[in-house]
Amino acid sequence: MTKSICRYLVLALVATLVFAVSPAKTANAFARIVAHGYFGDSGHNCEYTVYDNGLLDLRGSGGTGSFDEETTCPWEDYKTDITSVSINGNFISIGDNIFAGLCNVEEIVLPSMVQTMGNNVFAGCTNLKKVVFPSTSNFLGSGYFAANNKIETIVCEKSTYDYNRYTTFRFINRNKFIFFYSVDYEDDGNGAFRGVSRVYAGQDITFDIYPNDGYVVDKLTLSYGQGKVVEVKPDEDGKYRFHGMPDVSENDPRPVFRCTFKYNINIDTQPKDYVGQAGKTAKFSVSARGEELTYQWQLKKGKSWADLSSGGATTDTLSIKVDDSKNGKIYRCAITDKWGHTIYSDGAKITVKEPDITITKQPVSYNGLSGNTARFSVAAEGEGLSYQWQLKKGNKWADLTSGGATTSTMTIKVDYSKNGKIYRCLITNAADEYVTSEEVSITVNEPSTEIDIINQPCNANVFVGQNAVFKVIAEGEGLTYQWQLKKGSTWADLSSGGAKTDTLTIKVDLTKSGKIYRCVITDANGGQVITSEAQLLASMPVHHDVDDPVPVTPKVLPDAPAELAVEEPAAEAPAQSPVEAPAEAPAEPAPAPAAKPAPAPAAEEPAPQTDSAE
Repeated sequence: MTKSICRYLVLALVATLVFAVSPAKTANAFARIVAHGYFGDSGHNCEYTVYDNGLLDLRGSGGTGSFDEETTCPWEDYKTDITSVSINGNFISIGDNIFAGLCNVEEIVLPSMVQTMGNNVFAGCTNLKKVVFPSTSNFLGSGYFAANNKIETIVCEKSTYDYNRYTTFRFINRNKFIFFYSVDYEDDGNGAFRGVSRVYAGQDITFDIYPNDGYVVDKLTLSYGQGKVVEVKPDEDGKYRFHGMPDVSENDPRPVFRCTFKYNINIDTQPKDYVGQAGKTAKFSVSARGEELTYQWQLKKGKSWADLSSGGATTDTLSIKVDDSKNGKIYRCAITDKWGHTIYSDGAKITVKEPDITITKQPVSYNGLSGNTARFSVAAEGEGLSYQWQLKKGNKWADLTSGGATTSTMTIKVDYSKNGKIYRCLITNAADEYVTSEEVSITVNEPSTEIDIINQPCNANVFVGQNAVFKVIAEGEGLTYQWQLKKGSTWADLSSGGAKTDTLTIKVDLTKSGKIYRCVITDANGGQVITSEAQLLASMPVHHDVDDPVPVTPKVLPDAPAELAVEEPAAEAPAQSPVEAPAEAPAEPAPAPAAKPAPAPAAEEPAPQTDSAE
């Protein structure tokens, strides 16, 4: 109770001082002083300063003293240069002729504590248009407006006007007067505020507001006239001011300023807007300080807000599954403390946008035999792309971890357990946006009954430097061939040395020894069969005289034709350059030629693929 009383006393004093120091103009910080000195009824209790921008600034307390023809005011020589007057301090009395002769001043506001005023205070102020007398004045002298015919407004207490109408105001028309009226101040008990109690139409009022601990201003309003209510908003500097008090009729109820306060729950972190793609989850979080806070997230519905019930709607974080229907939706959080005080967070908006990723090549489904390797590839454009291949598991997708599962190309070793499996690639960019490729599947076919293999490829035991030849003979409609090299548990397609014909030729070195090959044969209807596996064994030749031919005894079919040699992938090639070998010798031994035959050019196999993804 004592604390509140002290606040009201302080407010009352501050309100008085605020009115007292409200100048017509304040000194410009960049203006130059042209005259300065002291005056007053005690000699030095008042101070004056004249600036080169035309401002006369008066400061002090007590009485100003009086001036006449013998005792001129100290700013006598600058009267025609002065255009505005600022009076600051606790002046109680204004003496004779204090502003007389200020012919270029248009408005003077007297301090609120002035009680008495002398004679001819504004005499000769030929351009004076407005004077505000303080509501505390109880005695006015005479001749105030001698030689002044431009007065437009006089603000004063009505009682003062009535008392002095035949002296001070006898030549002024009644309709030029604006009278003070009283206003009341009310609060809700959670703080105190005050302004001046006597005001006039057009006056600006600055309020001093002191909320109780933990509270801030909720709303400040003015009620006046017949049910009119105006809300007072804080200025840019945070101060509450009412600009231009209304004109109030004598029959209207007394105007009332009302100030309500709310508990100060501090929101440290506001929820942020979500901008992203459909399919992701938007998370809105708020961080606040207060006593036993509870949370309730809300969705904006037209001009109102609806409470939500899921996704963490009663926690400090709300999760929203984003789809196109959520675009433009706005959410906020109502935060309530243990006393029931509620504040609201800022609104946060969902904006749905397409990811900045473009898929330029989709993967293709595999349709083939068990034992092969399915290879799925995707190509895309975007910043900082990463890849994750996934396997469909019911209604969900599981990330894979092998076979190039985090690259743009994934390989799968095909067996019957893979039949019907569905895969896709999740592509993510540097902004954490993502797209998914088209779904692809594995279809495992039975070997075709329309293809008849007459002769399977045979193992070959060949000297280093010679050519190994693998040949298959098959019958069927529109047959095509694809030779493959075994790589661990998978098979890699070859691309040269007759790899797409019925005969494969391999240039032999010791690194080829033990390699296993086979051929996939496809007919015109897409049916497939796979040959038996054939192994290559390399051995070193027996040294002979340089002029003797080197015997070659590969284990091949008797009708195998000579082919161009093929070299295996670079990953398995020896460090030195391969030795060129002549075309394979015919099936029947032939006499040694007079000169060595030209060597057959070598072709290379493709690089084998990685291990299976599963």
